Amino acid sequence: MPNTNSQADFIRHAESLRDAVERCLPEEKQALERDNQELGEALGEVKAFKARQEELVALRQEVTQKLTAAVKRGKEASLSLRAVAKAVLGPRNERLVHFNVSPVRARRSVNVTKRRGGAPGTKPGAAVPPGTEPVA
Repeated sequence: MPNTNSQADFIRHAESLRDAVERCLPEEKQALERDNQELGEALGEVKAFKARQEELVALRQEVTQKLTAAVKRGKEASLSLRAVAKAVLGPRNERLVHFNVSPVRARRSVNVTKRRGGAPGTKPGAAVPPGTEPVA
């Protein structure tokens, strides 16, 4: 028996077997009829399932396209919703956080010398050379 691992190979092999039965003499056909009938039923099922499988592949691709379009529309709608929320609530309203929008907040004013840890132009924690202390 030939290798019939693939579905297409099985279909070709089964069809050739059924053709061989058709070419037999009537008394030989009668002995092979029951098995030929079973093979025919199985072959019909295989062809029907294969057609359904191909239909489902096409359907999956169509659904994927529709899903992608829906996600794109959703992203556009959420962008619009956040923009309207910002316009309605105002750019500084803290409730914007509920819409995943950062409100405009006042910047912290930090003294430059405190932030750097010493006189301007020096690194924090660096020793100040003698004679270069800042004049107050």
